[in-house]
Amino acid sequence: IGLETSDLKRLLEADPKSQDYAGVLSAETPQHELVVPSFYLMATEVTNEQYAAYLRATGRRAPYTWAAAAIAKGRDAYLAELEAARDAAIAEGRPVPDAQPFEDRAWWDEHWRDAEFAVPAGDELRPVVFVDWSDARAYARWAGLRLMTEFEYQRAVRGDSTRAYPWGD
Repeated sequence: IGLETSDLKRLLEADPKSQDYAGVLSAETPQHELVVPSFYLMATEVTNEQYAAYLRATGRRAPYTWAAAAIAKGRDAYLAELEAARDAAIAEGRPVPDAQPFEDRAWWDEHWRDAEFAVPAGDELRPVVFVDWSDARAYARWAGLRLMTEFEYQRAVRGDSTRAYPWGD
């Protein structure tokens, strides 16, 4: 796992932009071997349907992509407030306030407890997406599982290969 120092130097010399992440890459040296004990992986990714069952059981926040209808209502309410504030400012002879853009994710992060959500139709058996690490970890614990470690991930994607990267050299 990791990089040989000579490979790191070659990467940094070959690409001037790599200087931006030289510190991160240097943390990958020196390359070393690690024995990773056997472990099990799920045969498939966690589906939206499985994740929805977890959300119903725990009351946790759904991915914002599941809240399209609620977000649209929130956007409509925001635009109505903005228009009312503009009209009031004009009627009172005050300067019109600057409009701030409506941010879907920010709105969902603030209002998810009071809004409805649903798995997008047809996506029930697709892998769940837009779930951060802490949500993935909480799901795994709820399901009696755990997330794999970095070393288990490297072992799973590399197999017995000595490729520089899991996807190839």
